Amino acid sequence: MTSRGRWRRTLIRLMPSSARAHASRPFTGLALDRAWPQRTDPLWVARRLEDPDVRAVAADREGVLISDGDSPSLIRIALAPNTERHRILIRPPSEREPVLLGLEPGSCPRCSASHFPRTDPVVIMTVEHNSRLLLGHRSAWPAGRYSLLAGFVAPGESAEEAVAREVLEESGVHARDPVFVTSQPWPFPSQLMLGFEAQADGGEPRADDGELDDVRWFALAAIADALCDGNPGLLLPPRVSIARFLIARWVAARR
Repeated sequence: MTSRGRWRRTLIRLMPSSARAHASRPFTGLALDRAWPQRTDPLWVARRLEDPDVRAVAADREGVLISDGDSPSLIRIALAPNTERHRILIRPPSEREPVLLGLEPGSCPRCSASHFPRTDPVVIMTVEHNSRLLLGHRSAWPAGRYSLLAGFVAPGESAEEAVAREVLEESGVHARDPVFVTSQPWPFPSQLMLGFEAQADGGEPRADDGELDDVRWFALAAIADALCDGNPGLLLPPRVSIARFLIARWVAARR
């Protein structure tokens, strides 16, 4: 099979259609029913406790309880005998009986405020000029590994403004016309990745902000070969990342 044929088959697999490609992004498609209207209702909670089909999942600040073995899984605690259906989050007790989260008065024991897990918005973007893509390398990465430029959204800044600022700070290139493409939760540890595409008028990239040790333009053909492991000199981000998704989307749109 020719390199071109191999590349086309890779893109068909990565980009089958807009809707299916968006649905297949890793870490998306959460099927958990949070039951937000019911979980603050004491009567509803009381009925769940009496339901023989209910199972509880134990968790604390360190995480959740899982079983030992080759295939670890969540430990489900039966609050009444029968089969599994509902799941309620509980705190592993130091005493004999579990304590249901949400039934204790207050939230935070010190300030009585309700706190929620933190999510930090991060912009990540394809930046194009004359069918070339701007990619950067960090010193901690393997040799040849390049990815899209990215950075945290600053307080008081729009996501579009963050795109232009981060590209300028990390490469010296002026990005313009940012357009939102898609997003991805990135649990390492708590980012929400906001994917954009942007244009640039060229310029020689330079890595002078200390975050990247190299930043350069890559031609479309070189990136297309790297997508199907046909370019040993260029290693792209792993397939679980939104960076890989955006790069594959960029190549597919130009072929």
